[in-house]
Amino acid sequence: MNTNEAKEYLAKRDVPQLFESLLTGLMYYRPDDPIEYLDNCLRKVKELGGTEKIRWDTFVGQEKRTLPPLNGGQLRRSFFRNESDSDLSETAELIEEYEVFDPTRPRPKIILVIGGPGSGKGTQSLKIAERYGFEYVSVGELLRKKIHNASSNRKWSLIAKIITNGELAPQETTITEIKQKLMQITDTQGIVLDGFPRDVGQALSFEDQ
Repeated sequence: MNTNEAKEYLAKRDVPQLFESLLTGLMYYRPDDPIEYLDNCLRKVKELGGTEKIRWDTFVGQEKRTLPPLNGGQLRRSFFRNESDSDLSETAELIEEYEVFDPTRPRPKIILVIGGPGSGKGTQSLKIAERYGFEYVSVGELLRKKIHNASSNRKWSLIAKIITNGELAPQETTITEIKQKLMQITDTQGIVLDGFPRDVGQALSFEDQ
């Protein structure tokens, strides 16, 4: 199986979305027994009807849902009320509807800078943008502004907590915010993204969308 076949296999079965949802739940609850937690979540996937029913926040947040027991069987109550989750999730279909760049104009180059912690990614991103006259976009600053401006929003309150715990924001949400930012950039030959992707897998997901 080559790389394209592997990507197609995973995408058709919504595996990336499943992994992201499981990881988000783990980072939010931090259960004492992560294996048991994941096992219960996977059982929940079957109850819901399969991976196509999974969203990034499936395993967190709302009291309507029967979440897996945590910390010796004690169920942690959420601060979310019983309301619709329609404002908590962006589906892949909605993301794919974005026409990010004007089709009548040349598509700008998008530069992704990947490196380990402390490798100077931010410094190099700025230098590239200045050297070639490209637009510089700090994904970290983008998310911080979104959290600050939407502090009363349930979804962003959850994401703020995840980030405060030292974890990454959900990939689906990050890509959506990047695309919305790119839609605001109308006249440039290139864009340098600082802070995304964090690994090759995220780069491939961004490329696919």
